[in-house]
Amino acid sequence: MTDYIHVENPSYETLFQLIKDKGYTIQIPPYQRPYVWSNKKIGQLLDDWREFLESRSVPGCWYYMGTLIIHKNESNKVMNIVDGQQRLTSILLIDYILNGDDSALIKYSQQLNFSFSHHLSRQNIHSNLEYAKSQLGGKPSSVNISDIFNHLKFCVIMTESEDDAFTFFDSQNNRGIQPAAVDVMKAVHLRAIQNDNALRIDCARRWQDIQTNRSNLFRNSPEDYLDNLVDMALWRIRRWKGKDFENRSDYNSAMEEFADNPLKNHGNTICYYPAGSHRKFTHSHSLSNKQEIPEDDSSEDKSHLFSIRQPLYKGVSVFAFFDTYHTIAQNLFEKETSDRTVRKVRELYQKLYIDSRSSKYITDFFIIMVMAYYDKFGSRELYRFALYTDYIIGTIRLNTYYLKEVAMRNFTRENNILDLIQISYEPQEVFAYISSLTLKDEHKKPENGPINCYIEACKKYFGKNYDGDLRDVKLKWAESAYEQF
Repeated sequence: MTDYIHVENPSYETLFQLIKDKGYTIQIPPYQRPYVWSNKKIGQLLDDWREFLESRSVPGCWYYMGTLIIHKNESNKVMNIVDGQQRLTSILLIDYILNGDDSALIKYSQQLNFSFSHHLSRQNIHSNLEYAKSQLGGKPSSVNISDIFNHLKFCVIMTESEDDAFTFFDSQNNRGIQPAAVDVMKAVHLRAIQNDNALRIDCARRWQDIQTNRSNLFRNSPEDYLDNLVDMALWRIRRWKGKDFENRSDYNSAMEEFADNPLKNHGNTICYYPAGSHRKFTHSHSLSNKQEIPEDDSSEDKSHLFSIRQPLYKGVSVFAFFDTYHTIAQNLFEKETSDRTVRKVRELYQKLYIDSRSSKYITDFFIIMVMAYYDKFGSRELYRFALYTDYIIGTIRLNTYYLKEVAMRNFTRENNILDLIQISYEPQEVFAYISSLTLKDEHKKPENGPINCYIEACKKYFGKNYDGDLRDVKLKWAESAYEQF
């Protein structure tokens, strides 16, 4: 570690005076996530401050605002906030409401370089500004809340090494309240981008765009989308290999896969390992005399260069990987598309799973299966694969009165189609394997509300009426539906 690691405990006022005296500006670096504090967080902070001011009995006591981790860049006289930008932004906002021209935001405007280009940051700042005004203007109090700025104190860890700054960030946030793994991954890989600030900024912007996606196909809150893309799709597809795999990712396993395992020393170079693309040639008279045969326009081959299980390299490789599979997930399940096959897959997913109110872990399994197949083969026979995936999921659903999350994991452990997709050259190999599986439980089919709802959804979707055991005809219905497509 570098020899220059400095720790100070400035008050709110002396923090900015310290920056001014050193001839620096303090800024939010481009790799930081948007400003995301909510009205609720602002309200909690104001309530805490009021309680502190009302209960303090000793003059000179302090309200500690936690640790600020700062990377001090000597070359351009800038202090980058590695940890603490959410708190500091919120305090400056409240200070400005209460003190106007006497606030730190105005008095130290030359030292503050807080730029908020992302729409989410601007939206939250505006919302919190209006909310704080309403809270400060209309709530009677026995204390003058402006007095809090005479009692705020920070612990500032300042280092000239960016690596050391992030080491402190990692170690601090691995205790107590832990940040999302994706936030730490972002910092790790931005550091690995070498000598290209414009590339860093672009990668940070693309990451923010993914992180602030306005919907979440994994049926959770939109703000959880990137975490879910990592945990429920990419991590599982990469780590569920053979029969020995974990159930789900947590902070440590996600960091191991996407922050620790990526290889070093490739700088800003990406290694691609494309798979699944195929070309046809016809030969005449000799092996060397061949002519390529164009593919049928209705069959969309894989177009992206990545393979979902390929080795990753620290830096731009990981950003490009996440950007690629975010785009694939959106194109398959969210964005408007002219691809007839993708539209048909969505229709099946909507009618058989969403409309029938299937459990989320069932829909998560459908999503990762479709993404893994599309990654290898593009949209070639993608609808057929979706029908076969429904045959698997549906039969397991019909086998069990109470379907637990472990059921899909156990199936994958015994019949790992994710592995099979990776080693197959043609979709037919995947379909032949699924057709060969014995999925039906020989016990009598159980009945309950979710099972009956799924059965009725199948009858409606496939346009067939059958009073026997649906498990006996599920695969036939799937083949018939594909033949009619």
